[in-house]
Amino acid sequence: LSTRKAAMCLRHVLPAIFWALLNHSRTLTQRVLQALQYLENNAKRAHPKRDALTGRAKLGLAPLLRAA
Repeated sequence: LSTRKAAMCLRHVLPAIFWALLNHSRTLTQRVLQALQYLENNAKRAHPKRDALTGRAKLGLAPLLRAA
């Protein structure tokens, strides 16, 4: 599964996040974490070694959320 396709599927999760925002829901944090977990599991970088040569990874920056 490509990173782009996985990110496009996030649209199934976003309505719940927007609903929580509009209704000041207490579930907002849970919905955002679900969306981030989905991306963590399904939108991994295809070439992390190559990516380490350019961009943020070259500067030593890493994602805050990591799979447990």
